[in-house]
Amino acid sequence: MYWSVRGGFALAAMGWLLLGGSLASAQVLDPSLSFEPASPSVIDEVTAVVEFESPSFASGTTVTLGVPLIRIDVEFDPCLILCPPFAQQLEVSLGTLDAGTYTVEVAFQDGPTIAETLTVAPSPYAPTLVSSPPQPTDNDLVTLALGLAVEECEAPLPTLVSADVQPPPTLLGHGVGIVDLHLERVIGGLPCEPGATRGGSVVAPLGRLPPGRYSVSVLLETLAAPDLAAIPSGGDQAGELIAAFLLDVADAPEQVLLGDRFEVVASWRLPSQPEVERNALVVPRAPGTSEESALFGFLDRDNWELLVKVLDGCEINGHFWVYGAAATDLGFRVRVLDTVTNALWDYESPAGERAPAFTDVEALSICP
Repeated sequence: MYWSVRGGFALAAMGWLLLGGSLASAQVLDPSLSFEPASPSVIDEVTAVVEFESPSFASGTTVTLGVPLIRIDVEFDPCLILCPPFAQQLEVSLGTLDAGTYTVEVAFQDGPTIAETLTVAPSPYAPTLVSSPPQPTDNDLVTLALGLAVEECEAPLPTLVSADVQPPPTLLGHGVGIVDLHLERVIGGLPCEPGATRGGSVVAPLGRLPPGRYSVSVLLETLAAPDLAAIPSGGDQAGELIAAFLLDVADAPEQVLLGDRFEVVASWRLPSQPEVERNALVVPRAPGTSEESALFGFLDRDNWELLVKVLDGCEINGHFWVYGAAATDLGFRVRVLDTVTNALWDYESPAGERAPAFTDVEALSICP
């Protein structure tokens, strides 16, 4: 009698399963949840790894991304025969996540719910920004060096894709300019020791910048090595913001000539305010042009008012020469400083008169 009841129960259970019952789908044994990478940052693609045993095959997952709760629902196909539990592993992509702490729940269909805490760190790069020169002016060729400390296996040193510059809205530096540095890194297939770190820098030459304050944004695009063939050269200039800095470019009142030996400063006066001396605006010298000449504007640096030249006449008469010409009847003053000897040459043209060309072949007498 006992045997017949037991056998009858087994046959009834098998018949129920053959009709599509879902009893087996509720039998989830030893579930666990982990993450890859184990300690992700905001630049990492996070994968939830779900491991368990069940007599039914997991047919799919549904992910609900929230803050701070992330929920993963696991669905099953019913087992149509009596199946023994077997080990299964699901890899569920969560994508990139903002920095913070999350609770990740895994809810099994007709089964238990498990949860783990996931902490996403800020960018691992911890960038630093150094400008060369340290306090640039609009006379300088500006270069930015972005210092990075990276985990070599997970995050190789990025490369610079582009440096986009938008000057401040006005020539006099009012408002904030924008510098966007677009970086690109490729991950995958790097032979190195896990956890090994290395430092490096990404150099971005910006050239001469108009004066003012600039907001510098560093954007990082991550590419996977197997997908490179499908990505256009240079990437799409999208990416994760990993750092932001401020860069100030001063309005240099002087131009430097002859290998930086001479500093040339110009100023001007309005006829209605002759007591107020205003600095002239230096016109940045184009790369490859002479280091003997300086151009200045008064109200607008794009409207050239004054040309000053310093010539080396030492082999002819033992002096440096200063030549100049102006296209204005405003009053102006030109001073040339010899930074080696501190000797100063000074010239002034009064307001309201046509400014003649000036030539002084004995302006500065100390030759090398």
